[in-house]
Amino acid sequence: FNDQCAAFISSDIKNTYYEGISKEDIVAGLVYSICMNYINRVKGARPVGRKVFMQGGVCYNHAVPLAMAALSGKHIIVPPEPGLMGAYGVALEVKSRLDQGLLAEKAFDLETLANREVEYRKPFTCAGGREKCDLACSVSRIRIENKTYPFGGACNKYYNIRQKLRVDADQHDLVVKRQELVYDQFAPDLDDLPADAPVIGLTRSFLMNTYYPLFAHFFKELGFRPIAADAVDEQGLDRCAAPFCYPCEIAHGFFHNLLDRNPDY
Repeated sequence: FNDQCAAFISSDIKNTYYEGISKEDIVAGLVYSICMNYINRVKGARPVGRKVFMQGGVCYNHAVPLAMAALSGKHIIVPPEPGLMGAYGVALEVKSRLDQGLLAEKAFDLETLANREVEYRKPFTCAGGREKCDLACSVSRIRIENKTYPFGGACNKYYNIRQKLRVDADQHDLVVKRQELVYDQFAPDLDDLPADAPVIGLTRSFLMNTYYPLFAHFFKELGFRPIAADAVDEQGLDRCAAPFCYPCEIAHGFFHNLLDRNPDY
């Protein structure tokens, strides 16, 4: 299965099953695919030491750290409760904030904390607020000591409400700011090109979202008028021959958009 994302691997699993591959080999392939995805797409070219501390709930499947050891050639150390290491990380973060004066010290009785009642109330779906977010996140409601705490969602909206923090989300939309930098601020000025300059189409996908200024300036210096795809064409999405991850799907849509605009190259 190589290093593709496990979320889009189901079609390959079906194919291998119909080809007569054993269930054991399919499961082993999935385990190795998880590790290859992490090594190639997360770790990348960054160096690691001879011993690797592996944590997270994924390690409850003992085959995963074994596969990681086989692929990396490293000595893999897994803590007794790998899924609880996030709590240890929270403790380290609290200590750091105390050291920096960002949190005030408080005294807590461990027995009281362990015995206090926690009530999980009916969750609600976030309406999105003034930003008109359409993720429709499910937000849990946890009641502790007569206080209800919203928990969950893709952003910290309800944390800000609880802490009475006012945040202008538009000023912190780094995706929009990055798009402006790549496709506007650092893009070449094309006004000085002749009207009959040959047009070359550049699709907005994958590494082009980083290197568009480089390619646009390069082709302009050669006398071309670079244009970028300006919309995701649904017909392009429909032409995907197999299920892909979303960035790959919209790459098809952007490319179809360029074809409709009929550039010279």
